[in-house]
Amino acid sequence: MYILFSPSEGKQIPASAQPKNALEFLFHTAPYKKDALETYLAALRSGDEALICKIFGTKTLELDTLALAQNLLQAPRLPAIELYSGVAYKALDFKNLPQDSQAFLLDSVLICSNLFGFVRAGDLLPFYKFHQGVSVGTLSLKSLYAAQKHDMDALLDGHEVLDLRAEVYAKAYPLAMPHTQVVFLKNGKKLSHASKLYRGLYLRELALNAQKSGENLAATSALGASLPKLCVEGLALLDIAHHTHKQILTYEIID
Repeated sequence: MYILFSPSEGKQIPASAQPKNALEFLFHTAPYKKDALETYLAALRSGDEALICKIFGTKTLELDTLALAQNLLQAPRLPAIELYSGVAYKALDFKNLPQDSQAFLLDSVLICSNLFGFVRAGDLLPFYKFHQGVSVGTLSLKSLYAAQKHDMDALLDGHEVLDLRAEVYAKAYPLAMPHTQVVFLKNGKKLSHASKLYRGLYLRELALNAQKSGENLAATSALGASLPKLCVEGLALLDIAHHTHKQILTYEIID
């Protein structure tokens, strides 16, 4: 089973221990991954303050952030699932999950990065900052995910796939294979930004369910047979819709 998850703008700054190995992550040797990283670093070292602010999504240049990002190849690292610190990751609260639940997430979760493309939850990544709507030369969210489509299709082929991504990432890499998508409603209206919290809570409950049952949910023959059993605080399952290549679970947020 693979679970596709969004990143967050907020990130932890890893501790000061120097990495011993070269930076490695999912498909890191693919030319498009190397090109993306080289393009990003060249832009940060260009001295173009306006461009760097655009990349960071800020109005003023943050020198500490620039120093960290410019030196990301030699910077300290954290597992991706611990590096990101936004709303969804706070709700997930990975570090306080049982060990079996953590292992389930490390085995199953693939996170969309604005710079590195898809990464595994356990891939060790440095601090970086790259606003999702920015294009630098040939580097953009759309171009990066389009370039890795073949590799991702091959990776996901034959596996159950749960899509918990924000819409911008779902559009950057649309799924053609069978999968399950989760939608959150509030007063009958689909949530966008506010759904981050509930994606994190849903993923946490899924991990706890896997831990409690004593088995990895990947062993389930039909994904739809297991996910609707999840009881997530603050959510009520409204509908299970089946389409040609996907199943949509719709939840209503309850007060």
